[in-house]
Amino acid sequence: MSDSYTAICEALTETFGVEPADLRPDVSFEQLEVDSLALLELAIVMSERLGVTGEADLRPATTLGEAAEFVDALRSPSGIAGGAAQKARTTAG
Repeated sequence: MSDSYTAICEALTETFGVEPADLRPDVSFEQLEVDSLALLELAIVMSERLGVTGEADLRPATTLGEAAEFVDALRSPSGIAGGAAQKARTTAG
């Protein structure tokens, strides 16, 4: 898995006491009993660790794999906005 996935899992175990054995890409934050308030705290932790913002868009139903993909996109040179703009150009033209 990506560095983002590893960082998310480390934050969940260190900050929220989630058992490492419970962490899988297909598990949602909701299944881990991480609510929307805890997700805001996770966003702060991820911002400090990875230097990205925007994780507040994560929802309890988001899986860890989806969250890692989202953070990876934020960390990419073009970021989320660049990817969205590229997709819009591709579908429009």
